[in-house]
Amino acid sequence: MQAPTRTNIAGHHDLVKPVMNLGPTLILPVILFSFATQTTAFSQKIPAWTITFAVIALALGTPHGAVDDLVLAKKTPATTLLKLAIIYTSIAALSASAILWKPATMFLGVLVMTIWHFGTGDVQAASELLGLKVSSGFRYWIHVLAAGSVPVLLPLTSPAAISTLRSIQPKLAQSFSSYATNNVRMVVLLIAFVSLVFHLLGNNIRGAIELSTLIALGLVVAPLLAFATYFTFWHATRHTARLAFSAHGQVTRLSMSKVFIHGLPALMAISAVLIWLLTRDSLLSSIHQWLWLGLAITWGLTVPHMIAVAYFDRSSRKGLRRS
Repeated sequence: MQAPTRTNIAGHHDLVKPVMNLGPTLILPVILFSFATQTTAFSQKIPAWTITFAVIALALGTPHGAVDDLVLAKKTPATTLLKLAIIYTSIAALSASAILWKPATMFLGVLVMTIWHFGTGDVQAASELLGLKVSSGFRYWIHVLAAGSVPVLLPLTSPAAISTLRSIQPKLAQSFSSYATNNVRMVVLLIAFVSLVFHLLGNNIRGAIELSTLIALGLVVAPLLAFATYFTFWHATRHTARLAFSAHGQVTRLSMSKVFIHGLPALMAISAVLIWLLTRDSLLSSIHQWLWLGLAITWGLTVPHMIAVAYFDRSSRKGLRRS
């Protein structure tokens, strides 16, 4: 992304700046809180409250990915909507089942998918909400890789990562080793450094500051706390603002509330599935199982959600508007 050159959504909607400032503003208090509670990236013990916080954060962030029908044209035929709903649900169910069946293998696929999704989505959100010109070619992909890998891979390569993964699902830690995590961390930091340089060369000071705060979050804060903060108060909030503009033509408390409420049935359905599973299996007796099931379902839903958002991003880049 380069320096601001145009006004798109920004400038005439009262929640754009608060939405864009929410994530970066919260990171410093979260870092200070992590030090005060000794839940840093170097902590080997995972307090139960951090897992509880992650479950709640996942719940709050879930509705942003449950309103993908809003990216479709308003006059989409009912039969088309039904077919798309069946396809969407089937992809999600198959993906979640595969994750539960082969956690270690599928987790690596989820990571690649998530980095791409977060990176492209957040770069596009900054472009639309702040009126920034999107870079092309090598610079664009560096920004995407940095925006996606920093909040995902830095927490996962921290000293506390393996113990965190084991607390959620022991098999997840099988894909990690000290050698691999150290190399991945070095590559991510190198990509982030190059992205920072491009931001500064393009006079995009805000982009450089945002990326720097994400780096600090990933390097300092315990993995669950870091990811939950980013997912709920950064990624999900910005995507909700984009959908509010797409569906209602404005980014206000009312329009964003409508989008959030539109996604609540999905949250209620996921909660119902979790409760049903917990009552059917006596092994699911702790918050760790709640979090693992929640993550598996969320990751499963992310697969069709990613496809829908990719369509949404492409339409936005072409300047298409809903009919």
